[in-house]
Amino acid sequence: MQDRSLHYLLVDDDEVDIRVFRRIIAGLPRRPQLHVAENGELAVDILMGRGGLPAMTRPAVIFVDLQIPGIDSLELVRELRSDPLLRRPFVFALAGSDCPDDIEAAYDAGASGYVVKSLQVDALQRKIACIHDYLHAIALPDEQ
Repeated sequence: MQDRSLHYLLVDDDEVDIRVFRRIIAGLPRRPQLHVAENGELAVDILMGRGGLPAMTRPAVIFVDLQIPGIDSLELVRELRSDPLLRRPFVFALAGSDCPDDIEAAYDAGASGYVVKSLQVDALQRKIACIHDYLHAIALPDEQ
């Protein structure tokens, strides 16, 4: 298991969901650095260092809510996967339901996984902790 600080990017515009996610991240061992973008355009700007923003360290994971404003969330996933500088991070779709069509569309767009945001915080916490543990158990390319 590698001992390293990971960076996560959450793309979500819901303040309650962001607070819950921050609380979950704060409780993880080897706490990752969490960056938040309220929409897809801002996420790309943060990742690329555009619009006067400093480019963030390449994240290990990008969590994309399927109901973000602006650019369609699945279009954002496709854009990330098509860019040589952004295609490596794991991209997880976050959704409020387990609709089979949404799951299929997320994977077709290039998502690494599909996480249903449970109304029970402890259920979501277990899912995020599982992803976090996995990232510390595998070899990842060096950050840029």
